[in-house]
Amino acid sequence: MIPMHRRTEESFVARRAAWLRTANITMAAGLVLIALLNLYQLVEDDGPLMTGFLFAVLAALYAWQATVQFFDQQPQMIVAADGLILPTATPEPIVWSDIHEVRISSGLFGMGTSRIDFTVAPETRARIKLGQRFMGDFVIRRPGVPNGFSLATPGLDRNVAEIYKSLREFWPPPETNAPRNDED
Repeated sequence: MIPMHRRTEESFVARRAAWLRTANITMAAGLVLIALLNLYQLVEDDGPLMTGFLFAVLAALYAWQATVQFFDQQPQMIVAADGLILPTATPEPIVWSDIHEVRISSGLFGMGTSRIDFTVAPETRARIKLGQRFMGDFVIRRPGVPNGFSLATPGLDRNVAEIYKSLREFWPPPETNAPRNDED
């Protein structure tokens, strides 16, 4: 099998998808509107303001997060010759020789493809800051694999097949004997 190490000048970039950013900001605006209407109704009816205030604070926090993510155009993942770059998880690239496994994983209940799983060297995993999927992060913990992490692909502007193909252009590096996982 011929290794796919052809790309050298350009890099492959995946960002937060426009549809996701738009959906989040729209939902946040709706929640804030509902929270404000709820507060108004509670004031008019002399109801329990603490509950309404708590709901309004939660809606405002969600709106703040959605607004930050709406204007965030930074790449979530960059595949380049010098390594895998995950700007939200680690400041320096993960060199290809530190990546031991790359594979596409199934989604919820084994349906669809929703993430790419990585297994890396222990010292590499120690410097990666993993996020929480419910907070909109894409680099998350890989369940059951201590030196692993996953890239959640729904919500990115590139699909899982494009991302995997770009990874395969550089991984595994020619000097390693890592499995190719071509059956995925």
